[in-house]
Amino acid sequence: MAVIERFKAGFRNQVRKLDSLFPEQNNDRAPSIFDYYSVANEIEFARNAQLPAEDANFYIEDNVRRFLGEFAGQVPYTNLAYKMKDGAFSYRGVDLTPSYERTAQNSDRELDEYIGYSRIQKAFAQGASSAIWISPPKTADYGFVFYFSRDEENPDQIREHVLRYSERQGDLSTSKNMLKKVYGKNEDSLGYITDRDFLRKPVIGTGDVHTTEDLQIIMSAVGINKEKVDESLRFEKRVQKELTSWISLYSSAVLSGDIDSAEKLLLAIYNRAYDTHSNTLQFPNSPVEENLTEANFNYYASQMRTVTAGSCPVTQNVFNDPFGPTNILEKLLSGKSINGLVSEAQHFICPECDFHATGPVGNVCPGCKLTKEDYVKEAAKNGVEIC
Repeated sequence: MAVIERFKAGFRNQVRKLDSLFPEQNNDRAPSIFDYYSVANEIEFARNAQLPAEDANFYIEDNVRRFLGEFAGQVPYTNLAYKMKDGAFSYRGVDLTPSYERTAQNSDRELDEYIGYSRIQKAFAQGASSAIWISPPKTADYGFVFYFSRDEENPDQIREHVLRYSERQGDLSTSKNMLKKVYGKNEDSLGYITDRDFLRKPVIGTGDVHTTEDLQIIMSAVGINKEKVDESLRFEKRVQKELTSWISLYSSAVLSGDIDSAEKLLLAIYNRAYDTHSNTLQFPNSPVEENLTEANFNYYASQMRTVTAGSCPVTQNVFNDPFGPTNILEKLLSGKSINGLVSEAQHFICPECDFHATGPVGNVCPGCKLTKEDYVKEAAKNGVEIC
């Protein structure tokens, strides 16, 4: 608390000093974290959301950690955070159930998704600790695993990890192998024969399930090697220990509508997390610095680290962060489910040459080679901010 209070007392003066380090950007600037993360959108959410301050703070802080994982830590998955409200999963105040109910009317596939989702939600409402939901390929040669886990210290907080895996359409061998690793026995005896079985029958974990080990098993099953798994988990633990106080200050700035302070804090947080990831790769057993000082903040708020598109295969489309909270809320309110959002995130249409892709394309359009950075520069010339 001492660090946080000290920062709060002198932070506005530090912002004024740092303003000189942020001259007007020209069209040839390097990519910025603000090309991928809109602080203004977060402030708008905090201003308009009909949520208790505690809940709004939870979502804001969680989005920072998600962003750091994918953009600074290069973790190979994305994750979303929900709260249990009256027995239902809620994302930023929006109940997820109606979106699944609406999409269930569209096709048998989406009906199966609604049945599976309902079983997961009901299980957590009754005290389940985890769930593994496998979604085999639909229209391309990959499927998804959705891993839900309850926070041990905050039982009303639920986290969903989204991972993609390769599998040919009509071939369930990889999906069955994942089940075998999770159950530890032959999956056919459990009644998982068709893709509908996987969608309708998620694996529910009870209170004795060790969620970290489960997640490691799942990541290994989808082809993420142990070294990358360990690296990602180390990074997330270090961020939690090193940057919690700065992330808390960032959330406070967002909730108060102070965009200048929020952007300076987010820049410092990202730069520190970027260096944390680099140091973790070189020195995986290096000690964690838990009490970052004002000098640390002043240094990192004046730096510019490399910024590239996110690492997660689920979200690797150029020009957009499909799992940014603004995009998710818009999709939910328009009637899309989270499963539908994940599927859409894998499809890309280039705004320059109209190239269509049915899978992640990285940071460069395969059709005309337009990059995210070039697109942002062109948009900036026309006064358009790409978030």
